Amino acid sequence: MISSTTTISIDTACKIMGKNYISPSEVLQRLQIEFQDDDLRKIMKVPYSERILQKNKNSHVLIPFFHLSIREMCEMAPSLFWFCNDEIISGFGDHILNSKTKGGWRLIRKGPVPFSMSKSYFGQICLLNKNERIPDIQTIAFANIVYFLLRREDMIPEEDYVRTSSFTRDGVNGSSRISVSSIDLDGMHFITFEDDTIQYDLGLASEVEAES
Repeated sequence: MISSTTTISIDTACKIMGKNYISPSEVLQRLQIEFQDDDLRKIMKVPYSERILQKNKNSHVLIPFFHLSIREMCEMAPSLFWFCNDEIISGFGDHILNSKTKGGWRLIRKGPVPFSMSKSYFGQICLLNKNERIPDIQTIAFANIVYFLLRREDMIPEEDYVRTSSFTRDGVNGSSRISVSSIDLDGMHFITFEDDTIQYDLGLASEVEAES
């Protein structure tokens, strides 16, 4: 019988998710980062029920997040970002580069929301389930590099982009929403699109909201 409890143990989550489970020790060892006491507290229990994990075990990845900014990610894995120089990354704005990911477990969709390609942003958000939300650029960047480094696979299909909830800051790019690509030979690309843009290779990122 599948439990409906809204938090489960790390061992149970690992058994359910299989290769789509990323352990805290894998992340800490591969990225050589130090976690804070608050991080440890947040990863002691997984804030999803067995039912939710069983439902999403093939389409999503369960990842422990630690407090990192995109600038810090660039320093840790510069070859995975195409823009790791000050001239390019400054164009996204300090709020994008220096804001840190929220700590704790996150259930991130692999690839775009189904049927979200070739739709405007407004057409894409109608496809989200009630327990889904659009992650920010920091979340997708972290998930992308962690999954690539540890599983040698892309979270995002080759040559596709997924929209995030984050916007650029300046007049050059206006208030365009930032999208993220897969990791190719040049690394992961960030690019901006207006919300009414429709492209065959542009979908929507999503994650399942925590239940507790």
